[in-house]
Amino acid sequence: MKAFEKLPALKYALILIAGVIAGSYIEFNVYIIFPLILLLCFIFYLFRKNEYAIFILFLIIFLCGFLKSGLDFHYNISVSIKNVPPTKNDSEILICGIISEPPQYDSNKIKFTLECEYIVSGKDSFAAGGNVLAYLFPDKKLDSGKAPPQLNSGDEISAYGRLVLPKGERNPGGFNYKKYLELHDISKLFYIKGFDNYELISEDNLSFFYDKIIYPVRNYSVKLIDSTIGKDEGAFLNGLVTGERKDISEDFKDKFVNAGVMHLIAVSGLNVGYVIIFLSLILSFFRIKLIPKTIILLIALVFYCAFAGASASILRASLMGGLVLIAYVIQRKVTLLNLTGFSIIIIILFDARQLFDAGFILSYSAIFSMALFYDVLVSLVPERIKRKKFVFAVIIVLLTTAAAQIGTLPISAIYFGKVSVVSFITNIIAIPLSNFSLALGFLQ
Repeated sequence: MKAFEKLPALKYALILIAGVIAGSYIEFNVYIIFPLILLLCFIFYLFRKNEYAIFILFLIIFLCGFLKSGLDFHYNISVSIKNVPPTKNDSEILICGIISEPPQYDSNKIKFTLECEYIVSGKDSFAAGGNVLAYLFPDKKLDSGKAPPQLNSGDEISAYGRLVLPKGERNPGGFNYKKYLELHDISKLFYIKGFDNYELISEDNLSFFYDKIIYPVRNYSVKLIDSTIGKDEGAFLNGLVTGERKDISEDFKDKFVNAGVMHLIAVSGLNVGYVIIFLSLILSFFRIKLIPKTIILLIALVFYCAFAGASASILRASLMGGLVLIAYVIQRKVTLLNLTGFSIIIIILFDARQLFDAGFILSYSAIFSMALFYDVLVSLVPERIKRKKFVFAVIIVLLTTAAAQIGTLPISAIYFGKVSVVSFITNIIAIPLSNFSLALGFLQ
């Protein structure tokens, strides 16, 4: 316990995590948990000076995690699409909803997330919230030679199709597609066959922030990189800078998986570092004072987090970057582990399902692994090498990568079922090169 005295945020984060894990397996009435938390808070207030009051606080935090998990995993409104049974045989239902993200096009289908509004099944019509992952396929007979329709985020459409339950775990320990979609707030698949089976109702139904700022800027960035670089190299840079990975070929992905560097085709915490560095240099040039400068940087982090898709790694890095900026303004000393714990608390309170996301686990495994093993690895470097500044700077980059790999390799083995025998070496080489590519991508 003494080891956690200087790391209160990490200590509370671990207790909150325990509550979330327990709540994900045990379904309990949330209307009972909430009054119990209030009662314990009152008891804690009365006995706050007692030496055992800390255990009451731990129980409160645990129950908060338990409650949040129950709300995110088990509590569903009665009109949710999750409670609508899949369609039988070849029958179809009509779903009306809003396309919440830019659709992904390939040679034989259009894929998009549809935020449901109401459903028509037979003679019944009823409201239904929640998201479905929709696929619009061409009808081979009726749509032969037709160009696919141009769907956009913010379009409100109605479509006839089949509602299907995603497949779960096919083999013991294998990938569970159903659980993966549920973690991303998607409960069903919706298959639409034929371009005539959908109808555009209205446009521009998203918030102004996403509809007029985020998605247009992202689309411009993707097109710019495609036009100047193109092919798999451009698709790779798009993955690094914008988080857009739909144009990366399967062959290209397989090569990265086999080399053990698949994580490179994603937005990482380094992106946040570049945002802070580049913008700080520009603001410093105009001699912006500290507080206005920090506010601008925080706004930029929020923008970039939304721009890059708010994945677990970018959300974690944005939070930690923002907390460091705030700590600098209020002149508070921060530690990596305490900062990490605080970011975990914020993410869990926002969405407890993130705790079970592979990206979240890999991201934080890398952080904790670096915190635990980096100093140990640096201590192994001879003093005569440490005195050579350039050589030691290169070694620091390699050791940082190695320290992160120690924590992420076991997790990768569990999630993806294999570990490349050359991944440790390829990561040490590939990560600095990808960082250089990322810097060039931002400059572009």
